[in-house]
Amino acid sequence: MTLVGANKVIAITPAGKVEVIIQDPTGDLMDWPTNMSFGGPDLRNLYIGSVRKDYVLHARSPIPGAPLVHQGR
Repeated sequence: MTLVGANKVIAITPAGKVEVIIQDPTGDLMDWPTNMSFGGPDLRNLYIGSVRKDYVLHARSPIPGAPLVHQGR
């Protein structure tokens, strides 16, 4: 999940704990992240969009994301 004003990407564990995954306090690279999605054949490509940047960040995740509901399994 993205926290737009805080320039953070967080995860909420099954136990309800909030873990900061990515943080950019200065906004130099990730400024106002608005959404994120996983892609690629193994769902380990992470894409993060930003309302203030003209590019989409791309990183490899050690943990695969879940397919979107309309993508099936």
